[in-house]
Amino acid sequence: MAVVQVEFQSETLKRRTAFQAILPIEFAPAPYPTLYLLHGLTDNSSAWLQNTRIRMWAEKMGLAVILPSGENSFYLDVPVKDGCYGDFSEYIGRELVEVTRRMFPLSDRREDTFIGGLSMGGYGACRNGLKYCGTFGKVAMLSAAVHFFENSREWVRTEGNTIGELQCIGDLDAMEHTDRNPRLVFLGYLHPTRVEMAGNRQCIAERANTF
Repeated sequence: MAVVQVEFQSETLKRRTAFQAILPIEFAPAPYPTLYLLHGLTDNSSAWLQNTRIRMWAEKMGLAVILPSGENSFYLDVPVKDGCYGDFSEYIGRELVEVTRRMFPLSDRREDTFIGGLSMGGYGACRNGLKYCGTFGKVAMLSAAVHFFENSREWVRTEGNTIGELQCIGDLDAMEHTDRNPRLVFLGYLHPTRVEMAGNRQCIAERANTF
């Protein structure tokens, strides 16, 4: 088992960024099935290694795990495309996958490529796993932060906006009928795929009426 920390210049983020990779080099043949695992709000790429048994689990399952730093972005694209902040959605859904596949012997098959996350990372996994459904075969949402569109606007702006994270989502009224609303994405209005939820529940998100 190897744990590697990588820094590189990200085209989509417009700056240097880091990720950590867990590689089951002694326990499974390459190319490896791969999980892109997203951390929660206020954490970073080391959170899963420090606070969970992810290394032991990856070893047991013969699975490569990629742990990116998402800052407090909710893994979303920003409205101003020519700004300096960068596009975390494209970074997670496209660039990071391409970079890690060039660096390591990872499977490039959709059925071997997964995305998951906790809290903010669960939101990012849901939204980007379905947005980039041609890349990710399964999505795992662990206590996903999908409350923005599930509660009253007043509650979200006060109790549900602990450190100003609502700024990442944008105007709720304007965003409600876009792919930033997990309910629409999950129900398959925009991108149908398979979603794995915490526990034993499974759901097939099927395309409903044209949105």
